[in-house]
Amino acid sequence: VLTLGGAASAATKMARCTSTETFAAELSAIAGTVSREMLAILDRKAVDAIVIDATHLGAALAAEKSGLPWGSVGITPALLHPRMKRGSHGIIDSSAMRATLGLPRTRRSSLQQGQSPQLNLLAWTSDFDLGPVPDKSVHVGPLVGATLAERIPAWVKRLRGDRPLIIGSVSTVLFDFQRDDINQFVSELIAALNEMQVEAVLAVGRGSYSLRKAPARHVRVVEFAPFGALFPGASVAVNQGGWGTLMRAVGNGIPSLLVPFSADQPFNAAAASQRNLGMTLARSRCTRAKRRPEDVGGA
Repeated sequence: VLTLGGAASAATKMARCTSTETFAAELSAIAGTVSREMLAILDRKAVDAIVIDATHLGAALAAEKSGLPWGSVGITPALLHPRMKRGSHGIIDSSAMRATLGLPRTRRSSLQQGQSPQLNLLAWTSDFDLGPVPDKSVHVGPLVGATLAERIPAWVKRLRGDRPLIIGSVSTVLFDFQRDDINQFVSELIAALNEMQVEAVLAVGRGSYSLRKAPARHVRVVEFAPFGALFPGASVAVNQGGWGTLMRAVGNGIPSLLVPFSADQPFNAAAASQRNLGMTLARSRCTRAKRRPEDVGGA
C-alpha cells in the first residue's frame, strides 16, 4: 500500500503566495510534480494499492494512470458542496496534465477527480453530508479520535481549573495574501480574551504575526497546543472552521465560535451553525465591540 498525504514543503510554497492567482498556479505546479514523482515511485516499487487524500489531484491522476486499485479519503464534507465543486474548476485546470499523462478528457472538476470511483472514504458522518454522495463512498467518521502521542508542556498543568478554558487557533499554514486579515483576527481575539476572567490558549502555528496588544498573563499564545489534552476540559473553541478542529470540539461536546476565511472553512462553519454546534461570525464583524468570544456560551 502506498499512502500519500500532505507535504510540508508544498505547504511552505503555497504559504508564500501573495494572491489567489499565484496560489492557483502554485497548486497546479505541485499537482504536476506530485503526479510525476508518484509515477516514478510506482515504476520502482511493487505496489498493491494506492490510498490518497482526495484533495490531491496530482496523486489521483497518477493513481488513475497506474491502473492499480486505488482509494481516496475525503477529509471534509465541503468536498461534496455544489459551490465548492463548481469553484474547483477555476482552481486547477487538469486538462493539460491529463493530456500529458495520456488520460482521456473529463468534465469532472479537480476535486471530483480526487474522489476514487473504486472506494471513497468520507471522514465524517452522514449527518454532515453537504451534497450528493458519490458512488462507492463509505462514511468512516471523523479522523480525530485516534490522537497520536502528544508531548504535554509543563504549562498545561498550571492552567487554573476554576476558570473556563477557551481554546483559540488559526490554520497551520499562514498564506501571505491572508496575512493582514488573520493578523486582525488574532489581535482582536487576544484583546477580547485579555478582558475576560478565563484561561485561554491560542495556537497560531509558525506564522509571523504583528500583534497590536500583548496577551495578558491568563492568555497563552503558542505555536502548537496539545489539543488532545486540552479539549476535554475546554468550554469554547474559537477558530476559522477547519474540519479537524471543529470535529474535535464536537467530539468533546464543546460549542465553537467560527470565523471562516477560505477554502472549506465557510462550508464547515455554516454546517456547524445549522446543526446548533456553534456560531459563525463574519470577519468584518470580528471586533470586541460587536461580538466577544464569551457570547457563544449559550450556543
